[in-house]
Amino acid sequence: MKRKLPNWAIRLLTLISSKEDFDYFLGDMEELNKNRKSQGKRSFSSLFILRHLLSLVRFSILIKKIKEMRFTQSVLASANLKLAVRSFNKNKSYAITALFVLTLGIFTTAIIVKFIEYELRFDNYHERSEDVYRVILHLNTESGQSAKPLVPAPLATNIRQDIAEVEEIARICKFRAAGSFKIDGETTFNEPNYIWADPELLSILSIEMLHGNPSTALTDPKSLVITESIALKYFATTQALGKVIRFGTNFYEDVELTVTGVVKDLPENSHVQIDLLVSFRTLDDYHYRDIIASWDIDYYYTYLKLYPEQRADLINPKLDQIIHKNVSAEDAAVISLSLQPIKDIYLNPIGEGWVLGPSSDKKYIYFFISIGSLILLMSIINYVNLATAKASGRFREIGMRKTLGADKRQIFWQHMTESLILAMLAMTLALVFSKLTLPILSRVFERSMSLSFQGDWMLLSAMLVLALLIGLVSGFYPSLVMSSFKITEALKAGKNGSPKKLTLRNILVMIQFGASIIVLVATVLVYQQLNYVRNADIGFDQEHLLIVPLGTADVISKRDLFKNQLEALNSVYGFSTASQFVGSNQLFGEDFEFFDAELEESRSVDAVRFEVDHDFLDVLGAQFVSGRNFQRNFSTDLEQAIIVNEAFLKAAQITNPEDALGMDLEVNFNWGETLNLKLVGIVQDFQMQSMRTEIEPAAFYVRPQDASMAHIRISGENVPQTLLDIEKIMKSIAPELGVDFLFQDQQVDAFYKADRQFQQLLYYLVGISVLIAGLGLFSLALYTVEQKQKEIALRKVLGASSYQLANNLLVLFLKLIFVAALIAVPVALFAANQWLNDFAYRIEVSPMVFVVIIALVCLLVTISIGRQLFKVGQIEPAKILRN
Repeated sequence: MKRKLPNWAIRLLTLISSKEDFDYFLGDMEELNKNRKSQGKRSFSSLFILRHLLSLVRFSILIKKIKEMRFTQSVLASANLKLAVRSFNKNKSYAITALFVLTLGIFTTAIIVKFIEYELRFDNYHERSEDVYRVILHLNTESGQSAKPLVPAPLATNIRQDIAEVEEIARICKFRAAGSFKIDGETTFNEPNYIWADPELLSILSIEMLHGNPSTALTDPKSLVITESIALKYFATTQALGKVIRFGTNFYEDVELTVTGVVKDLPENSHVQIDLLVSFRTLDDYHYRDIIASWDIDYYYTYLKLYPEQRADLINPKLDQIIHKNVSAEDAAVISLSLQPIKDIYLNPIGEGWVLGPSSDKKYIYFFISIGSLILLMSIINYVNLATAKASGRFREIGMRKTLGADKRQIFWQHMTESLILAMLAMTLALVFSKLTLPILSRVFERSMSLSFQGDWMLLSAMLVLALLIGLVSGFYPSLVMSSFKITEALKAGKNGSPKKLTLRNILVMIQFGASIIVLVATVLVYQQLNYVRNADIGFDQEHLLIVPLGTADVISKRDLFKNQLEALNSVYGFSTASQFVGSNQLFGEDFEFFDAELEESRSVDAVRFEVDHDFLDVLGAQFVSGRNFQRNFSTDLEQAIIVNEAFLKAAQITNPEDALGMDLEVNFNWGETLNLKLVGIVQDFQMQSMRTEIEPAAFYVRPQDASMAHIRISGENVPQTLLDIEKIMKSIAPELGVDFLFQDQQVDAFYKADRQFQQLLYYLVGISVLIAGLGLFSLALYTVEQKQKEIALRKVLGASSYQLANNLLVLFLKLIFVAALIAVPVALFAANQWLNDFAYRIEVSPMVFVVIIALVCLLVTISIGRQLFKVGQIEPAKILRN
């Protein structure tokens, strides 16, 4: 049997030939095939056909054909556009609702994209940022694993010498006490945002120098680099080279620093936020030389830049070799080092509290991507339901068009055109709304987010592609449904004109409400957890407690004058000092050694240390479990007494607090000093940082000369006036003191700043998701009632009451909600637990949360379709059945 030319070849032959030449070319192909068969070759191989057809191409005919096709497509597109406009004009409520739903979905996506873009662009401004890392110290002990971005200072020197892959390395030292910076011998500023740094830091972090030489600005001792903002604040000009600033802290004698450089303020998208950089050699030049040389003190951030194309995972073993060679065998067994890419630091701030600027959590990125995708999916589902439901009103239009010669493909693309037009309009409106609302959201979330129609080409291009995809995806099924109507059924105006089953539509409704339930559950659990940490008993009274950094040792020595005059105010209830404050993002500790009589060996507990005066625990409001507080009439308390918390006893494996009283403790400070202390009291545990971390062991001993943080308990009445009175008294005693007030509750609350912003964004998203779901359900109920009018009329004739019919319709939708809940609840619970597991102290998820949320969703369903339920009772059977 003679083999025919393949269909694809016939179509190609039609394209490249005229009508007159088609038969000639076809005959020629058959003749060629006959010759190939006579030669024993395979007939009509694809490659042979294609090669021969291309040899027949006549470009004049091809161009003419393409022009004809373009003209035809242009005419069809124009016609589809006109039909779409007429359809929108005829069905205004449908068009507005569909446009509104798609706009909400794209708007939400645009906002989340800008939010994620802000989070991901941290530290991407550094030159060769892919080669910049921070050294992380890991501890693997019997009590668990921990990590922090602090390492011993000598490590940097050894890395320079032993690891050839490292191009540059720099150390940062940041102590907890605010620095006192004095200009003109009288004006004093307390600046907490200062560091000691090696000169290479300016290059590694790509800090832009305005004035001075970046390679030498931090080389010499007593040199100081300040930011543009500090220069304007101190000297009202950025021309500050050569200016002298006196610097001092409670543990560092006054020293004259010379400004050797002025740099631009670090970008907002930098995880390091600093105002003043003191040369690292300034520490080495004084009595900290031995401390800096110690491998036992891990107080130093270390940043390094590798040569291009070097792998960090190959450097890690070399780091371990260095530190294991220089620390004791006991420490080497539990210590390891690794390199963390600088771009990962903001979203993965290892070691809570040890941050040099803003931080976040990459889990929020995943949450927002998931929620944004759910809302976008809901808007697409909503449009699909609206469009397919609306199809019942367009039966006759489709039937007439098919009668007049329109084929299935033309009907399909007509309705796809409507979908694409709505998607493009929705994208335009969404971008306009985004531009208008982003400045407001930036203030709410404290993130610089904006949209520029001239500059954000990547986002605009992405939104355009997204709109096209939404138009194609959301319009495909409705267009397929409408183009599949048979002429005879379509012209019967509703009889069998739509699919008999609503299976797909029901599935879409379940997905929609499942997404709403997930967002609602996440919002409620985030609210409950943050409400829990805000109102939980953290073990001391943090309300109306002020913290004032005292700065230099000279000011600290006047603490008794402060105490006497401030406590004379009726609005001041107590005054005390401590070396650090609860809620600080840096809490320093020490090893406290004791003899375990039961094991007959010396042991130690690593505890946060507080050097305090006699009244600190009283002013703080700590509760005693056993023993006593410090007493001034006990002269030995000044040098020998120590009080610890319950966590200290737990770490020491002491179960009975009474057994611990009188225990001898020894602490050997890194600078060579040793204290022999006797335990006189145990206080109840109180939270020193956020509830993400378990309460750490803490030790308090009297050492007023190192207590640089004043704690002032005040009345809650007329706080502004009280602050003015306190500042006046403190300035009269120490004119050089820059009085800066910190509120204790705000310091603790700052740990949950990112969580609160996450919560606020969730509020917006849950509102949008519920609105979309409600609109979708309302529209679906509207068209379901229209579609079931004959069924409802017949049931009424057969004796069914309006209440029964309305109830049947309500039950139909409630069943969908319960099925959606069965799927959504486990997903929501899993997602919520991923976030809650970050907290050492967290709420227990109650089943009532899900019961209440499902009940609320059911109430929303009832409200959404309430009008349609009422409409069921208004149907007149005689009128409906007559038609």
